[in-house]
Amino acid sequence: MIFPKTVPKSLLKGLFFFLIFISTAFYSLAQPAISGFSPASGPVGTAVTITGVNFSATPANNVVFVGGVKATVTSASSGSLTVTVPAGALFQPITVTTNGLTAYARNSFIVTFAGAASQFTSRSFDYAGRLDSVASGTETTDHAAGDLDDDKKLDVVTIDRLNNTLSVYRNTTAGGVLSFAPKMDFLTGNNPGHVAVADIDGDGKRDVIVTNQNDNSVSIFKNTSVSGLISFAPRVDFSTAPYPAGISVADMDNDGRPDLVIHSLSLESTVSVLRNTTSGGSISFGDKVEFMTLSGNDIVRTADIDGDGKTDILVPDHYNSQVQIYRNTASPGALSFAAKQGIANGGSLYLLEVGDLNSDGKPDLLVTYPPTNSIYVLTNMSTAGAISFGNYVNYPVGNTIRRGMVMNDLDGDGKPDIAVGVSYESIALFKNMSAGGGAMAFNSGKKMETPFTGLLAAADFDNDGKPELAAESGILRLTFWGNRTTSPQVASFSPGVAGAGATITINGVNFTAVNAVSFGGLPAASFNVVNDNTITAVVGAGASGQVTVKTAQDSGSAEGFVFTAPPIITGFTPTNAPDYGTVTITGNYFRDVTYVSFGGWTQSFYVIDEHTIKATINNAASGAVLVRTKYGETSMPGFTYAPLPKINSFTPTMMGAGTTVSIIGEGLSNVTAVSFGGVPARSITPISSAQVNAVVDVAAAGSTIVVTTPYGTATKDGIVFVPAPVVTAFSPTSATTGELVTITGTDFGYVEKVQLGGVPVYSFSVQSSTTILAYVGAGATGDVSVIARYGKASLPGFTYKPRPVVTSFSPTSGPAGTTVSITGEHFSNAQKVYFGDSLAASFTVVSDNIIQAVTGRGSYGSIVVYNDVGYGYSSESFNFQYPLPEITSFTPASGTTGAQITIKGKNFVPGRTSAGFGNMYSPGVVCNSDTLLTATVGAGSSGDVYVGVMGGYAYMSGFTYIPPPPVIYGIAPSRGIEGTAVIIRGDKFAGTSAVTFGGVPAASFTVLSDTYITAIVGKGASGDVAVTTPGGTAIKSDFIFGETVIKSISPATGGPGTVVTITGEGFVGVSGVYFGDAHAPRTVSSSTSMTVTVPSDGAGLVTIYFGDGSLICSDAFTYQSPVTNIASVTPGAGGPGTTVSINGSGFSQATAVTFGGVRAASYTVNSPSSITATLAGGALGNVAVTSPLGTGIYNGFSFTTAPVITRFSPEAALSGSTITLTGSNFNPIAAANIVYFGGLKGEVVTASEKSLTVKVSAGAPYSYISVTNNKLTGYSQKKFSALFTATAPLNASSFEAKTDIAWGTSPQHINAADFDLDGKPDVAVCHAGSIKNSGHLAIFKNNSITGSLSFLPKDLITDDHMPFNSVTGDLDGDGKLDLMVANGIDGENLTVYRNASIGNSISFDPEILLALTGVDQNFVACTDVDADGKPDIIIAAAYGGRTAFVYRNTSTIGNLSFVKVAVSVPDFVQGIKVADMDLDGRPDLIMVAQPNFNSLRGVTLRNISTPGSIAFEAAQVFQTGPDPRDLVLGDIDGDGKMDIVAPGGSNTISIVRNLSLPGKISMGSKIDFVTNGSPKSMALGDLNGDGKPDILTSFSGLFKIAIIPNTSTPGNFSFGQSIEINTTAPVNSICVSDQDSDQRPDIIVSNDNAGSISFFRNKLSAYLLNSFSPVRGSTGTVVTIRGEHLGNATVVTIGEVPVTSFTVVDDNTITAVVGAGRSGNVSVTTPLGTIQLSGFVYVGPPTITSFTPTTAGTASTVIIKGMYFTGATAVSFGGVPARSFNVTSDSTITAIVGLGASGTVAVTTPIGKGTRDGFIYDPLTAIVDPGNINSSYLTVQPNPAHDVLIIKHPASSKAATLRFIDITGRVVKVVVPAQNATQTVTSVNGIPEGIYTIIWREGSNTLSRVIAVQ
Repeated sequence: MIFPKTVPKSLLKGLFFFLIFISTAFYSLAQPAISGFSPASGPVGTAVTITGVNFSATPANNVVFVGGVKATVTSASSGSLTVTVPAGALFQPITVTTNGLTAYARNSFIVTFAGAASQFTSRSFDYAGRLDSVASGTETTDHAAGDLDDDKKLDVVTIDRLNNTLSVYRNTTAGGVLSFAPKMDFLTGNNPGHVAVADIDGDGKRDVIVTNQNDNSVSIFKNTSVSGLISFAPRVDFSTAPYPAGISVADMDNDGRPDLVIHSLSLESTVSVLRNTTSGGSISFGDKVEFMTLSGNDIVRTADIDGDGKTDILVPDHYNSQVQIYRNTASPGALSFAAKQGIANGGSLYLLEVGDLNSDGKPDLLVTYPPTNSIYVLTNMSTAGAISFGNYVNYPVGNTIRRGMVMNDLDGDGKPDIAVGVSYESIALFKNMSAGGGAMAFNSGKKMETPFTGLLAAADFDNDGKPELAAESGILRLTFWGNRTTSPQVASFSPGVAGAGATITINGVNFTAVNAVSFGGLPAASFNVVNDNTITAVVGAGASGQVTVKTAQDSGSAEGFVFTAPPIITGFTPTNAPDYGTVTITGNYFRDVTYVSFGGWTQSFYVIDEHTIKATINNAASGAVLVRTKYGETSMPGFTYAPLPKINSFTPTMMGAGTTVSIIGEGLSNVTAVSFGGVPARSITPISSAQVNAVVDVAAAGSTIVVTTPYGTATKDGIVFVPAPVVTAFSPTSATTGELVTITGTDFGYVEKVQLGGVPVYSFSVQSSTTILAYVGAGATGDVSVIARYGKASLPGFTYKPRPVVTSFSPTSGPAGTTVSITGEHFSNAQKVYFGDSLAASFTVVSDNIIQAVTGRGSYGSIVVYNDVGYGYSSESFNFQYPLPEITSFTPASGTTGAQITIKGKNFVPGRTSAGFGNMYSPGVVCNSDTLLTATVGAGSSGDVYVGVMGGYAYMSGFTYIPPPPVIYGIAPSRGIEGTAVIIRGDKFAGTSAVTFGGVPAASFTVLSDTYITAIVGKGASGDVAVTTPGGTAIKSDFIFGETVIKSISPATGGPGTVVTITGEGFVGVSGVYFGDAHAPRTVSSSTSMTVTVPSDGAGLVTIYFGDGSLICSDAFTYQSPVTNIASVTPGAGGPGTTVSINGSGFSQATAVTFGGVRAASYTVNSPSSITATLAGGALGNVAVTSPLGTGIYNGFSFTTAPVITRFSPEAALSGSTITLTGSNFNPIAAANIVYFGGLKGEVVTASEKSLTVKVSAGAPYSYISVTNNKLTGYSQKKFSALFTATAPLNASSFEAKTDIAWGTSPQHINAADFDLDGKPDVAVCHAGSIKNSGHLAIFKNNSITGSLSFLPKDLITDDHMPFNSVTGDLDGDGKLDLMVANGIDGENLTVYRNASIGNSISFDPEILLALTGVDQNFVACTDVDADGKPDIIIAAAYGGRTAFVYRNTSTIGNLSFVKVAVSVPDFVQGIKVADMDLDGRPDLIMVAQPNFNSLRGVTLRNISTPGSIAFEAAQVFQTGPDPRDLVLGDIDGDGKMDIVAPGGSNTISIVRNLSLPGKISMGSKIDFVTNGSPKSMALGDLNGDGKPDILTSFSGLFKIAIIPNTSTPGNFSFGQSIEINTTAPVNSICVSDQDSDQRPDIIVSNDNAGSISFFRNKLSAYLLNSFSPVRGSTGTVVTIRGEHLGNATVVTIGEVPVTSFTVVDDNTITAVVGAGRSGNVSVTTPLGTIQLSGFVYVGPPTITSFTPTTAGTASTVIIKGMYFTGATAVSFGGVPARSFNVTSDSTITAIVGLGASGTVAVTTPIGKGTRDGFIYDPLTAIVDPGNINSSYLTVQPNPAHDVLIIKHPASSKAATLRFIDITGRVVKVVVPAQNATQTVTSVNGIPEGIYTIIWREGSNTLSRVIAVQ
């Protein structure tokens, strides 16, 4: 505008401001604004009305973008536009551009579609294409999408920071097939960081914006494209804050121009807002507004959070764990923001997205928190001007979250779902379940495996109306994953391995319209669409590969089906082989091979693949090669066995010339030569293939035997050549009998005899090869001779000196002074003569043969003559004759033990006189003369005084014995009720006549010894215990009679300071009262009542402690806490979905429950003291309950991914029935769960994550149940009991006579477990040995059949550490029970043997010795102590320090490792067991322990461990009898808690009832039961099938065991009459195990010092069905049925059809006549119930009831249903024979159609022919879909591949394969990796370009990876 110069300045100034006002007003009026749109969602093509202001009334003048794609405007006014939703929309707000200015909607339009499944699956998206393959030096730093050329298709832009490049890919998709034009590259600034697409200049075309981090700039690529041709004006750069990164484009000041919001990654993390000042197509920006965030993140998002019409800024703050929100306070042309507002979310943020997730019109927040691997959703609660959000809700992802996260409606239901990238290998899908405008809710994430490296996008790239997922994928740039939510999707199928005719259950979604199913590309024989999620299909001809389902428009598939059939051998090479030679067998269907033999001899093998087996020959035979699989067997003749010779042993090992040596070995049939020490044998005599005899020719220097055959040579060392001895001297040269002669010479090492004068010496010892020490025997003068096996040497000159020999004497009796003539030899030098022990008065040597001797005073005995050499004695005795003694008086006339009594009389003989009092021997007699002696009173009794000499006895009556008084040292227990056994320790108890308790006589008592009495309390009273004997009465005070019990607590509720009255009985000797762990002061107390004051922190049980260590508890008081307090949490460990009970106080208004800081999925406040909560996710840490009273904390809750068994039902059941296990972290695939009943594996029938249905194993023991899933194990809190129907009472005759197996001296502990998984418990026995290196373990493989015990020869495992006790457990999660042994050698405390059994062969890896400094550790237990899913080992010492050890398990499969943790315990641990005593989910330790041998106690240690940390509370004492040596744990009274049973000392067993409550272990006083002996080792087992564990015990020193039948009821212990069974020796160990699987537990014992173990088979009368014959028959066939107790049969059926008639032959036999018949079970019903056996085959004319499919073509599989198909000889379709058929059962035939014709289906058997019309002959085809799964454990390089391809994969000790599969499902290449290799190099030459899936398979393990071949 031009103004005249004459216009006044003031006027010009006024005009200027006027023009500004006018232009501003015009601008404001022209700027469009969107106030809303409707509908908010709809499919492509939906007409959407957009309301607002300043729209153009001309439709073409309004540019509208819906989700980044331009929409068609169909009508327009200034306040309203109607547009049609285009295909390809992103989840972005609607924009309207009019007159170059742009308006933004607050929220996004949601594109919907119909037909999607109700849930996401792992196949909801499938690979649909890729953007590009680029060189390895290229990086996809960021990408964005938008329609750049206005062709209604979303194009893609990417940036590469390594090459400073913007790449543009134009979308050329057509016909639903995704494609892109080659990229166009544009140069960016230095180090581009992020890219965005938006219309910056208002021309209706979307421009590209790139931040350049090293240039501190942002580049604008102005879009100049036309339809079909993308182009840009030269880029324009604008300055930014340092290191710009994240971009968000939004109109921040509502001026109609989109501004740039850029987050910079400088140290200060600045957000810059560049205000758009573009005009007339010239892009420009004004000064930027900056503010510091310090967030540590490059992400920025914009949205109108508070609904005030202004776009706010959001930044994730990594450092401060919050979302920073900057509320927009700008006005047009003026940017401004309120102060930062932080929205906390509980963790360090990583990703942030914004969008309306619950349809309330407010944008919500979606963030990620990497440490928890979770996403968090925050609900927007804001109002205009006030920003606020609700509490976050987290959803676990399960692994590391990467950069990709996106919102969009993925399943067309109108709700934005979430996709998030996980750990480079998968994308997790979260379905939005939120109610409109209500609470936020998403389903748990469903992972789809896909290669993934960066950002995600969700948009409709192929214009099919459904959003695809686009993921950054490394060198592939972007991979696109087509939306299959409306397509059929196969999620899983089972079984994965099957043959023709097998029924496969296929699970997935969208199955309703499926019209075809195929396996490996071949049609299913038939299928049934059960529902939209399930199909059951019968495998036809089949092939390995994909399982595919097809609808008329679509299909879905899953990899991994393996088709199998009976094996086929096509050849083997070589055709002959020796031992250890390898034979390669080729053929087909070598899957699940169980057996390979050569000539009928089993051989070891490994399967290379389904076509190749490698077998190693060892002890084979010529003949056929046989291969057996689970699906059948086949053989091929022609193998020749050429065994190598082998020497196992030879005898003798010592040899000389002429010795015949027997050589034992293998392959000795054709021996051609034998040599000894290099010298050929003199002769060879073949005996058999296992033996040859050879004669040694001459001695040689070597030590080796060599045997040669045509097939090879065998050697064995160990020959010892023995030369002849030489005698050079001996000394002395003369000697007599018994004297030592030393012989010297050479080669004495193998001397066997020594003679002197030809008479053998008495004994000799070879001191060395040159010296022998020999003791002269009878002897003779002559040569000294030594005789060896291979020679003799002599030396003359020995003189024998004889001893005297007495042959007779006379007379043979007489008084002192008698002359006796003694006759004999060698008397010349006689020096002394004795008569008995008295020297002769005199003697004369008459000659060398006669002595005359005069007797002195002596006693009865031989005559002994001594000479200068030695002595000789008579064989007969001389009898002295004495006169009878007489007693004239004694004084005093009475006395007690130790008194001196003087006795007078005559004929007393000094030194030859005895005396006594009352027939009790005097311990001290002094004979002073013939008439006087003094005697000491011994134990004594009243009666006669006697004196005895050789002539006889004298008696005098009148002596009175005064017994000493008794004394009591102690009693245990010191309190009891009627029936309690009390042990009284003291002295002088002999002759006890009475025992009283509080003055009331004992019910009975037994004087065990002079120092012990066992007394049973009678009616009783409190007071003194008294023992009365003839010597007096002993008193011990303070016995308390009566039950110690709390009856009531009043008031029953209260807080700190409340005065409470506790009433009950037995409150005597109280040492303290506690409320929880807090001591309560007492003010008034009596034996029945006490008044106490409730202390602070008094939540928990009310416990009264007594001075003798006992206690009682009650939960009758509810503590009203002024604060929130948690007393217990049950169970103490769990995973997602676990239900947890929380007990405590102050819960009434609980507002939150967390586990390890993670909120519970849900919780219910049951009462002020009880909450039930369900875990969501979680972590190790505290349980917290928050209420208005505060937050209560419970330390140590364990969040675990291991299986958790919270209960099982029923708790007792018949073998073969099913029980239900409830808990968490189970595998929903039944076969993936490993369940054990003690040491026997169970069968999982059905499974879910929270429940298992399990079939009870035959012979399941009374033991814990364990579940292993994903290599982790959980245990039940209680023991399971197997039932059976007994028809007679249990007694000693219920057991067969024992079966003894000898195996070594002194066997110790016995263990029974199924080591080889054949369903039978094998037996492991510890043999400690007496010294180091003499111990071993014996393993007896169970080969029993029902009713007959049998074992293979024992296998010995050398254990040099004195093994004492053993236990089993699956330490490495491989499903096999390993063996742990506690040892007796100090410092060699624990050995572990990993179970390496294969098939039916039991084997263990070499021992792992877990040594520690210190004494032996005799006791061992195994359980998961720290709830990490790995069984730990606990050991304790019988002698040593106050320490036990827990070996915390850190093992992996095949590799056992442990970390040792010390645990403080009392001294002298005599036994250790584990059980969850307080039912808090953690196994506690229970021990019987003795700090000194007068202690009567055991201890419990409550477990407070957490995963990776072992910890126990301090030991808590319970009572036992004296010196307990064992303990067992079981629910004796059926109250659901594990009680303690231990030896009670002399003749008693002690039972301690468990009174614990969760969080507090409390044991009752012991109750004793009398036994017939002192109990030693113990066991529990339900021997009579009534569901109650009976007690078994052995006895110290007694050859017997006792069974004590359990008749207890809850809270009351009672037992039947003891049943005693005689044993071979005193028993060391007892094991209860059903060895013959007849459902009746048998007994195994180890016999101390007898070198054997004994089996007692339980034959208790029971109702059983054993067999029937014949197993096939037709109408009229007579079937003989055998069993037990069948005499009262009322109904017999075969195949569920009643028989025509039946006859009860006897109680064990029935004959039945088959009626109309059907194959199936033979069943017998009696008043005892119904029992049955399967397997009868009914043979009748075949009948066809149906066949499927009814239409099929050549090679198709048809399933024919009917009956009586067994023995079928022909099948035809329309009269044309089937190509093949298989009779899978009597009611099913699987047939393959031949050339075929329409008409009748016919089945022919020897009995007749059955037909059915309606078959239509028509070829049937199936389509196989592409599919892929990816794993980080399988990687390839390079990708795309051109020539050489390097594949990295797991090592495999088994045969593995790598298969290349194209997108049609065809296998195009197979590679077999080398064994144990982790890398395979191969070539892709010859493979056409394209996308392929590489599948690595080892057994059932499968990994996959998608590659591109160029």
